[in-house]
Amino acid sequence: MKQAFRLIFEKLRFCYLVTIGAFKLLFYPDSYLHRVGFFYSVGQHKPLNLKREPVPWMNYNAISFLETRLSKSIKIFEYGSGYSTVFYADRASQVTSLEYNKEWLNKIQEMLSGRDNVRLLYKPLEYDGEYCKAILSTREKFDLVIVDGRDRVRCIFNAVDAL
Repeated sequence: MKQAFRLIFEKLRFCYLVTIGAFKLLFYPDSYLHRVGFFYSVGQHKPLNLKREPVPWMNYNAISFLETRLSKSIKIFEYGSGYSTVFYADRASQVTSLEYNKEWLNKIQEMLSGRDNVRLLYKPLEYDGEYCKAILSTREKFDLVIVDGRDRVRCIFNAVDAL
């Protein structure tokens, strides 16, 4: 009987600790998810940081890793436009961003109005077509290539020649 009570007590204690942990995770202002702006991002349905600035749609640790390595002296090519394009535009000398969806490209153009260091390109999506080869048609060299679009493997193969 004692062992049964002990087992029940341990399970209740575990549930209590999990509940407290979840409560702290959700509501404690110093929690990691609060510090990076995750809850604000979820509430707005947009990738944003705590300052409500656009960030790439990726893991917050990856964003931190990238952010410490970006500078106004680098040129970026990005397969797939979005909030990340705004993020990179604030941190690089030049951003060339390729998109295959015209409607989305129009929304991104609105978000980027007034920025002169971003060039938006459109290519229709056709696997092993113009989209994955667009980086080569720029005839430029880039310091960083981000592949966050479609036809990723072919994009990466073509990106190597532009680095």
